[in-house]
Amino acid sequence: MSAQRSFITRLPPPSLLNLSNRLQLIGKVFFDFFRSSLWRHIVNKTLIIFGLLVNFAVLSSAVASAPDISNIQAKAERGEAGAQLELSDLFYGGRGVAKDYAEAVKWCRKAAEQGYDLAQLKLGSFYHQGQGVAQDYAEAYFWFSLGVNHESNYDAARNYALKQLTPEQLDAVQKRLQAWWRQAAEQPGWGQADAQYHLGDLYATGLGVAKDDVEAAKWYRKAADQIYHSAKYKLGDLYAKGQGVPQDYVEAYYWYSLGMNQQNNYDDYAKERDAVAKQLTPDQITAVQKRVKEWQPTSK
Repeated sequence: MSAQRSFITRLPPPSLLNLSNRLQLIGKVFFDFFRSSLWRHIVNKTLIIFGLLVNFAVLSSAVASAPDISNIQAKAERGEAGAQLELSDLFYGGRGVAKDYAEAVKWCRKAAEQGYDLAQLKLGSFYHQGQGVAQDYAEAYFWFSLGVNHESNYDAARNYALKQLTPEQLDAVQKRLQAWWRQAAEQPGWGQADAQYHLGDLYATGLGVAKDDVEAAKWYRKAADQIYHSAKYKLGDLYAKGQGVPQDYVEAYYWYSLGMNQQNNYDDYAKERDAVAKQLTPDQITAVQKRVKEWQPTSK
C-alpha cells in the first residue's frame, strides 16, 4: 500500500497532463502537415521563386558589370590611355573577350608609352613574369622605375629585377630612363610631374649626370607646383639647407607645410617643419599658413 501511494504521489498534476496532451496533439498536426502534399507544394513553390530571384540578381549583376567592349575599344583606338589599360585588363582576364596575354601587353604598352603610371607598372609585371612577352628583367626594371613611386607594392619586384641585371644592362636602362624623363618633363600630360621629380633626383644625387643642386631645385619646383608631394618635401629640404637656393626658413616651412596637407607621411613632414619653425617669428608662421591655404596647383 505504501509503495502504491508513493507511485501515485509521483504522477504529474491533472493540469500538466492536459498540457502534455495538447502539445502532443499540436505536434501531430504539424507533423501531418509537413508530410502532406500541400506542404511539399508550398516548399517547391518557395524554392522556385527563390531560385528565380537569385538568378535574376545574378543576371542583373552580370549585365550591370558587363564591359561595353565596343565603346572601350573605340576609346582605346582614339588614344585614351585609361581605355587602353582597361582593354588590356579585359584581355588579361578574359572578361568579355577571349583571354589573350599578347593583346593585353599590346594595349598596356600603348597606355604606358603615354606616361600612364599604372600601365607602366603593369607592363613591368608582364616582362617580370614573362606573360604575353618574353621574360626580360631589364625591361621590367625600366617600366617599374617609371611608375614605381606611385605604388609601393611593386618595390619588391623592381628590386628583384634590378638584382638580375649586369652593370652594363643597368647602365643602359638608366640612360633610357634619363632620356624618357627629359622628354616627358617638357610635355604636358601623363607623367610630366613624375618626370620632373625624377630629373630633380638625378641632379640632386649626380646619378648619371653632373651633380647640380640648382638644377635639382628647378625641377623639384616644377613638380612641386603641380600636385607632386615628394617634390614639396625635397624642395623644402633644399631651402632649409640652402642647397641650390638661398637658405630660407620661411620657404622651407611653406613647402614642408604644403607636403603635410597633402601627404600621408605626416610625422616626417611635421618633424622637419617644426625644426625650421623655431627659426621663424609668429607673424612669419601666420603668413605662411595663409599662403598654404591659398595654394593652387599649376601646370609647368
